[in-house]
Amino acid sequence: MQSILRGWNRWRPHIFAPIRKGLQVKPDVLKTSKPAYDRKPPWWARFTYTFIITDLAVTAAMAELVFDTWTEEKVLPEGETVNTKTTTAASTSGEAKDTEGPPKTFVARPLWQRLPLAGAQIAVGVGIAIMILTSHARIVRQLYVVPSSSLVQNEAYAALAHSPQSRFVLIKSANGAASSGHVFPLDACKLERGHDDAEMNVHVQGIRGNFWVGLPGATVNGEKTQSTWHAREALYNAFYGKDGKKMMAREAWNIKDGQPSIRAK
Repeated sequence: MQSILRGWNRWRPHIFAPIRKGLQVKPDVLKTSKPAYDRKPPWWARFTYTFIITDLAVTAAMAELVFDTWTEEKVLPEGETVNTKTTTAASTSGEAKDTEGPPKTFVARPLWQRLPLAGAQIAVGVGIAIMILTSHARIVRQLYVVPSSSLVQNEAYAALAHSPQSRFVLIKSANGAASSGHVFPLDACKLERGHDDAEMNVHVQGIRGNFWVGLPGATVNGEKTQSTWHAREALYNAFYGKDGKKMMAREAWNIKDGQPSIRAK
């Protein structure tokens, strides 16, 4: 349980990161600017909270079942009768009882047996919920590349913005509303290849893990892309400008005669 709490405290700043904290984008910028990347989250991400509620409900039911009904058979002393108030459902639900030998009943197992098992089930269920929520928070819904003039000049801005030409990345994740997101300096971000051709990752220095970018059906710079390759190329150009193809080559995407060719790393 302590490891789960430590993991939650580590990931909580990345799951709930309002724009108002730290670097702050001017509100009118989001209304007037087109995102460099825009895509609906995958279908399963839309049911994230349904999955979490279901997971917690099943976890609570299983923990209660273990704690209340995990029993063991007990032989009653001679002359003692079965107390129906303490007899569990297992012994009163119509099951056949052994009429030979001494009378028997079912009693709850010791607390030191039931409590650890119920606690372990709760820990696993909460861990799964945190994993689902964290994965949901790392799905990129919209991505903006904005100049330093688009940020509010607060203390965080003064510490990071070194020149008027500095650019920043605003990442709005699947679980964020219109007023929530993550703002990072562009030079601290890097586009990387994903597990296959249909996805990419945004790696940020100092942040554990990556932000996931899906390419099929994505809108880049306000235009609907026709293929995952064109989406990738447009996103690299939006991220790195004229150096987009050079950065693609560094990520093992070999460009030859205008056609993509995967080069092994």
